Amino acid sequence: MAPKRQKKLLGKSQNKKEMDTVVHLSGDEDEDEIKLVKRTEYKDRIPENLELDLMESRTTAENLSKNIMIFSDYDSDKSEDEESSVKSKQTLSMGKDNEESSPERILLKKDINNKVESDKHSIISLDEISNVKTNTSEYIEMINYIDNIEPVFNHFLEKFPPTSQLFKIFFHTYRLCMYVRSLSSFEIFRIYNNMSTIIEDKDKKTIKFVRNFMDIVCDHFPEIEEIITLLEDKEGNEDVLKDMYETLISADCQKIVNILENWNEDYQENVSKISDSEDDQLITDSEDDEYDKNLLQELRDEQSDKVTETHVERRLDQAIIDNKGYTPTSKKKKKTPGVKRRHQFQKASLRNRSNGPGVRREIPAQDGEARGIKINVVKSRKF
Repeated sequence: MAPKRQKKLLGKSQNKKEMDTVVHLSGDEDEDEIKLVKRTEYKDRIPENLELDLMESRTTAENLSKNIMIFSDYDSDKSEDEESSVKSKQTLSMGKDNEESSPERILLKKDINNKVESDKHSIISLDEISNVKTNTSEYIEMINYIDNIEPVFNHFLEKFPPTSQLFKIFFHTYRLCMYVRSLSSFEIFRIYNNMSTIIEDKDKKTIKFVRNFMDIVCDHFPEIEEIITLLEDKEGNEDVLKDMYETLISADCQKIVNILENWNEDYQENVSKISDSEDDQLITDSEDDEYDKNLLQELRDEQSDKVTETHVERRLDQAIIDNKGYTPTSKKKKKTPGVKRRHQFQKASLRNRSNGPGVRREIPAQDGEARGIKINVVKSRKF
């Protein structure tokens, strides 16, 4: 078998590779060094961010070529930026001259100046801010008070039946609380915007009424305050709370209704003066706090209680007859002798005469009967 021809390897020969690696320099080395010194003058113009690129290059030829290329690009970019900035300045100056001379620009300037002047006038001073804070503090406190007391109203409205008197009182006051909260929030908005107030004298009275409602109710019904304290341990005090709810549901609220209907500032001032004077007197001489509290409560109850005359049904006796003029003109019974215990007999006769029996009714007669049977007749036999 004839040997196969071996394929020639592609690529350059060793002689060609050696020829490429050889660097051709001129015969005079001094001239080359002078040229290198002239070309390295560009290094003084290199900015800081470009020094790293130059340090990475390996040979002098690469340094020179990179240096030349970088500075050519740098100079071209700088010249283009300068030309564009000059052109933009010229266009802006031309545009400004045209805009300033235009009527639309003049109107805009006038509007801006007017707005600046109005803003200067509308800036609130520190004194005005302090006045706003003082005016709104009362209404903010009222809103916080209603927010704190709202769960108390909701609890008692759930527990009381709608037919009880306390439910009606609490429901009416709850609606007033909601009205006062909305009114105070509107008033705060108006104060901040320098608007006129919408609160009248009757609204001020309702605000004071809402603020003092719980004090009045707790003075007459201390069970309400005790319930609020016992609700912290609801499971352990279920029986006590049930008894308290029952007493409050069946309580007579006529006194509170009279006080709330006739409530005014004079009542509040009188109560505060009386309570303060009593507190001062008892605190100086007292030794036991519980005794003082009970004594204060009794004094307040005595002053708050008003005598209400109610009609009491009494038995008919001689005193009533004498006062009403029912005594007979002739007193023959008192003159007749021989009757023992005349006064007792007279009272008994008057009592029997006043309490006369009703009309007797008979069952209708049936067939064969002469008359009907009387209902009230009871036939009995003695053995």
